[in-house]
Order: sequence, then C-alpha cells, then structure tokens
Amino acid sequence: MYRIVSHEAKRWVRQDKGSLPDAYAKAIASHAWDFMESMQEQATAVGSATADLWLAGKLRDQHAEIEDNLIVAACMRIKADYLVTNDESLLRHAPVAAVTPAKMVQLLGVMP
Repeated sequence: MYRIVSHEAKRWVRQDKGSLPDAYAKAIASHAWDFMESMQEQATAVGSATADLWLAGKLRDQHAEIEDNLIVAACMRIKADYLVTNDESLLRHAPVAAVTPAKMVQLLGVMP
C-alpha cells in the first residue's frame, strides 16, 4: 500500500507540475507513512496458518494458483471484511468484498 499511495501521488504531481520537486517527494513519503499508520489502526495484515494449507487444497477448483487459495483461506479464517488486491481472479471470486488498493484508498478517504 505504501508503494501504491506514493506512486499515485507522485504521478499526480508529475502530471500537474511536469516534474517532482524534492519538497513534494518528501511530503508524499510522509503522507504514505501516515497512510500506513492509518491502515494499521483500521486493518490487519494476515499471514498463513497450517489450517490454511488444508483449506487451500479444498479450494483448488476455484483458483488455479495455490497463492490465491492461501489468500482466500486466510480471509475466511479471520472473517475479513475486505481483501485488497490487484489480482483480477480474486477480485471476481473472493469470499469477502475484494477491492483494488486504489479503491481501498478511496474507501478510507485518504486521497481524492
């Protein structure tokens, strides 16, 4: 998320100003860190548990990639409200509300 917030803000400044002044780059980095702190207050980063491997195997018909199944299994285990991803398959077939990082930034009201 830090990278996406930082990248998008820098892109907006470059479009508006034609370049990225150092003061803007520093302000963007600070804003991106603030965003990460806000995310930690409102969200939980989740790792995999052993049970997720079992469930991932049961989900193999839904998603071809083990990584996708592990993500889905972790979401199911913690009863996640949102899954933040750019993966098109997960966006379409996740068992919870799946949104892109850009959409989550909007939902959190961090950037326009």
